[in-house]
Amino acid sequence: MQKHTVQMINHGLLNRVIRDIDLAAVFQGSPARRYAIVNKALKQGALIRLSRGYYTLAPEQQSHPLSQYHLANSLAWYRIVM
Repeated sequence: MQKHTVQMINHGLLNRVIRDIDLAAVFQGSPARRYAIVNKALKQGALIRLSRGYYTLAPEQQSHPLSQYHLANSLAWYRIVM
C-alpha cells in the first residue's frame, strides 16, 4: 500500500466518496501537488475517479465494498449541497 493511500485511510476517507476538499485537507501544499498525487494514485489503481473532483479508494483498499446506490446517492447529495 502506498504512503498516500495510508494517509487517506488515516484521515477517515475509507469507504466513502472523496472530494477535492477532502484531499486538500489530507495533502497540504499547492493544487498542482495534489493533482500530481491524485494522478499517480489513479494510474496505480489506488483511487477510482467517479466524476470530476470525486473519487473513492479501490475496492481492495476498502473494508467493505460500496454499493452503486451509495455512490450515486453520495454524488447527487454533494452536487445539491455544494
